[in-house]
Amino acid sequence: MYEFPISKVNYLTDEDWKKYGACYGADGEVFFPPNGRPTNESFKFCENCLVRPRCAVDGTISEALGIWGGVVGTDREKALENKQFRKKLFLKILSQTASNEKIQEWLEYSREISSIDDKDDRVEVIRELDDITPLLLNKISILYFIYGIEESDGTTDEEILKKLESHNIILNPDCLSAVHEKVLKIIENKRKVDVKNYLNIKLRLSGTDDSNSDDYNYDSYYE
Repeated sequence: MYEFPISKVNYLTDEDWKKYGACYGADGEVFFPPNGRPTNESFKFCENCLVRPRCAVDGTISEALGIWGGVVGTDREKALENKQFRKKLFLKILSQTASNEKIQEWLEYSREISSIDDKDDRVEVIRELDDITPLLLNKISILYFIYGIEESDGTTDEEILKKLESHNIILNPDCLSAVHEKVLKIIENKRKVDVKNYLNIKLRLSGTDDSNSDDYNYDSYYE
């Protein structure tokens, strides 16, 4: 049984999940402190946020600047390089989100007023590709990243199926190859996303006058 029943809004599209963030509409500069260090103000947003897991994962995959899901850039860099650290870090975030009383109270209140159970605790059975919803595909992509399955490290099909099953996803082995391909595409599309926007914020906070210059070499950030 899945031990981290977080909110399903973590599996929405890249734009829609952000609308459920505790920081939605807040001053974004809170998450881009000049010295790169987190503040109490930024963590207050993150600790009681419905979409903290998704925020941390997307911010890590895209190598974004700033604080995402309560995780600073140095830890996200380490997570990219070290799969064991990545797994430990993100499973801890899932656990904290699932055990957060304020979040669970909100999910229960939401269920009562809308009759929609948003908690991710159902067992999903995928018999054929048509059974895969966009939300479920996003969930699988997050699990792929957390466990490092997206990397060609020799993980067997049986190991992948067992890992998905441990998170309440029963996948027909005949569908695994197609799902694998779709998930890798999702993860690849997240890499280096909206780089110019993030770097413009960084340059603006540092007082650089040419933050809107088209001549800035944004690719150098990854060199």
